[in-house]
This record gives sequence, C-alpha cells and structure tokens, in this order.
Amino acid sequence: MESRSFNLGLEVVRARIVANERGDITVGGETVSIVYDSINGRFSSSGGNGGLLSELLLLGFNTGPRALGERMLSMLSDSGEAQSQESIQDKISQCKFPVSSGNFQCPLEAIQCPITLEQPEKGIL
Repeated sequence: MESRSFNLGLEVVRARIVANERGDITVGGETVSIVYDSINGRFSSSGGNGGLLSELLLLGFNTGPRALGERMLSMLSDSGEAQSQESIQDKISQCKFPVSSGNFQCPLEAIQCPITLEQPEKGIL
C-alpha cells in the first residue's frame, strides 16, 4: 500500500471533501457520506451502516494513507492466517485415527504419549 498513486488518490479525495465540507463515496454498491468538521479538522461519517468501508475511509482521511495501508495489509494477513490455520486443522483431521491397544501389535508403552505418559484417544499420522 506504499503506492504513490494510492496516496495521491486518497489526498485528492480528502482535499475535495475538505473543500465541500462533505462528500459521498460509493464502493461496491455501498455509499458512505463523509463530513469534514473544519473546527476540529476531523472527518466523520454520516448515514450508511458504519461498516468496514466507513471505518477504513475515516482511518485514511483522519490518520493518513500509511495508516490505512497498514490496516488493510493487517486485515489481509489475518485472513490468510485464519485460512492457513483452518487448512492445517483440516489436514490434521484427515490423518486422525483411533488409538486402541487391540489395533496395534506392539507393547502398550509404544502407544503411550511420552509427555503425558497416557494412551491418547486419537493418533495422527
């Protein structure tokens, strides 16, 4: 998000809203009305549902493009991490099997967990 055109675009929209003291931004069918308060120099949103788009726009206008870029990258990495965790969990689930002493031709100590010293209910290959 360290794009010069991204930063410039955000600053152009920001300046237009400051000049008019308000502006409507529509993305993906959702419209957010942004209002500029010249007394405190801050932007706020009106109307809309106060969702993610509103949150991100206000972050960009009030804190700057760098903060917005960092937040968006954080959201993307959190999403990827959650998907990665699900993928790992799915793979583990596919490799699980019940541990029963009758299923193995080995001494009981061989199926005993070396950490808890107990026989686990499920094993993983």
